[in-house]
Amino acid sequence: MPFGVLISADQDMPIAYLEMSGRILAEMLDQDLDGKMDDLSLSQYVSDWKTGWLAMPTDKEQWENAQWPVLYSQLGYDIIIPSWWMGTSNAEPDEHAKAVMVEEITHFLTQFGYGPRYPEKFGVEDWSSTIAQETAQAQCVWWQHPENSCPESPPTVQGDCSDSNCDVVEFYHQVLILRSGMEPGWYGIGFPTTAAELDELLGDEMKSLMDDPNYYQLNSPLTFEYPIID
Repeated sequence: MPFGVLISADQDMPIAYLEMSGRILAEMLDQDLDGKMDDLSLSQYVSDWKTGWLAMPTDKEQWENAQWPVLYSQLGYDIIIPSWWMGTSNAEPDEHAKAVMVEEITHFLTQFGYGPRYPEKFGVEDWSSTIAQETAQAQCVWWQHPENSCPESPPTVQGDCSDSNCDVVEFYHQVLILRSGMEPGWYGIGFPTTAAELDELLGDEMKSLMDDPNYYQLNSPLTFEYPIID
């Protein structure tokens, strides 16, 4: 449980994948690697497993029909990092698997950490926060989630990610990861593919927020080497 965050994996999940998820989570919360959370005020939010937690299932049918119904009655909302998204045939996580981990952990930290801690800046439960307003301004201009519809641009996959607590979370992940010098696992429709292009599109308020050291937003690539103490 890195910094008290509940990460639970199916017994068939390779240990290297669980450990890497823990490393990523810990590094995102402790970017200077000093063993302490950069923003201690987040602790009460990210460690509240009755509100949100990270799950690593390996069998989709078993997860949906047997595991999740039981866990849902005891735990909060689950952000999943499943084997069927990552692919776990390799002994160690490859770049794709790491990208999936980074995405889902970013979702978790945004929705259950920064969002409730700083609702005016990072809130995702409505469209009033800084990151939500940026999402709305980019909507159907240079951002479209593939499950959502835009004029003359219908959804490309089945689903609905039009609510703020889905759309904003997905948008912010891609902004944060690309701007920090990494590559997101996928790109929204119309989304830029370089940090330079992205910075030309982002509003000044959004960039100022992300660059504000008080909020410890990721601004350089992860090392993926956060130490594990046995």
